[in-house]
Amino acid sequence: MVQTSQAGVCNAVHSVKQRLARWLLVASQGLDSHDLPLTHDVLSRLLGVRRASVTECLSELEDQGVISTHRGHIEITNPDLLRQTSCACFQLIHREYVRQLTSVGRCL
Repeated sequence: MVQTSQAGVCNAVHSVKQRLARWLLVASQGLDSHDLPLTHDVLSRLLGVRRASVTECLSELEDQGVISTHRGHIEITNPDLLRQTSCACFQLIHREYVRQLTSVGRCL
């Protein structure tokens, strides 16, 4: 519930680029991979913005050397810089994710 609430606040307050960076980090963490099978269209739907806005932000991130885009997937080439680009919401969501996993481990 904390993660969902934080994502809602993030969507209301932060820029598309920051939200996109957060989402890429969360997806990378969930898949345990820097190679993400995502299209611009899927990202635009997830972020609730126009596809052109996603394309513009991805181009900026690619120009900065943060990601590399190929048809149908995105590779995170500089995760540290992507974390810097993301808003602080990623750290809050990540911390809660780790806390939940740790508490489940104690119960087993």
